[in-house]
Amino acid sequence: MFRSERVELPTPRPATPEAVGCALQAVVGHFESERRVGIAFPAPIVDSIVLDSANISDQWIGMEGESFFEELLYRPIALINDADTAGLAESRWGAARGVDGLVLLRTLGTGIGSAILHDGHLITNTGLRVTPFRGADIEQYAAPSVMARDGIDEREWANRLNEVVGVFELMLRPDVIVVTGGITA
Repeated sequence: MFRSERVELPTPRPATPEAVGCALQAVVGHFESERRVGIAFPAPIVDSIVLDSANISDQWIGMEGESFFEELLYRPIALINDADTAGLAESRWGAARGVDGLVLLRTLGTGIGSAILHDGHLITNTGLRVTPFRGADIEQYAAPSVMARDGIDEREWANRLNEVVGVFELMLRPDVIVVTGGITA
């Protein structure tokens, strides 16, 4: 449940720091609060450093993310990988709440994100999207964006996704698999 109306803008293309920063300023500008802002970011983040740029501009790699956003928004920032954010939310309020054992969460948006939790504790930045599979990585093989790229329908895409989920089910033997993200709507 949201505390206010949802404000959404399309992700800028290309998703450079400047373009994303402008979009974020527009979203945050809708709220009067000066409280800390949480940013769920589509890349692995370690000690606030952006490590990868799979679906965003390479200009982000090596950038100190929290400082960048704090200077831009004039307020404290909490920066975390977007799939990790989804995993934490599911463990507190969703399908993984109260689950003992291993939870594998897959986020399906532009790419494929992942979160792994064990007994409710997040294992950060798992990055399973780069796992090699059928001559590519799983994101190149089964992300929702491959439907347009490869000209396949939802049924064929779902078959690809099922293959990938099956591999991770065999590798990790999770107690629960949660699938979330834009495509699930």
